[in-house]
Amino acid sequence: MPKPVDVEERRRAIADAVFELVDERGVEGASLRNVAERSGLNIGSVRHYVDGASGMLALAARVMAERVEARLRAIASRASERGMDGEQVALDLFEEFLPLDERRRHEVTVWLAFTELARVEPDFAAEAKNLLEAPREVSALVLQRAGVADVRLGAELMAASIDGLTLALLHDPGRISQGEVRELLRAQLGLCMALRSEGGDAE
Repeated sequence: MPKPVDVEERRRAIADAVFELVDERGVEGASLRNVAERSGLNIGSVRHYVDGASGMLALAARVMAERVEARLRAIASRASERGMDGEQVALDLFEEFLPLDERRRHEVTVWLAFTELARVEPDFAAEAKNLLEAPREVSALVLQRAGVADVRLGAELMAASIDGLTLALLHDPGRISQGEVRELLRAQLGLCMALRSEGGDAE
């Protein structure tokens, strides 16, 4: 009797292959043939789950979003159980968006490639916008719980720092140490916390 196909396992295998290939060789390296070879699946199986190169990139982006969300939820749950300091929890959450290890570098590389694809492929625009909104949504939640008056502006300020650090760490990973990254995030969070009402000045 044939072994039942684990759809999620194959989906993850394809996504992981895309993560690795895009990081190693760029988007062009994540061809159907290369993804099939790296994932251990045949080309027909890969085609069954995705529609061409764009489809593979979109699948990887969705898997990335699911994994990041799961990690964010785990951090929040752990913080609640342990009664952790709010600032430390916020910094842990922000760091999940940054390429601070191999796994997150793979994810960020695919995220950037997918958002560039979505810039010229309208079918992916909404999905790419959701990915771009994630750091802002997390920032807004942190600032709202802290009682910041201008949450929207603060979230944009915090996300701008995350976006900038993402590019710096991806293209020049030795430029800033992980400890320095955390201090930069802490400093930016402090600026966001000092924002007055909309249109006002920072303290």
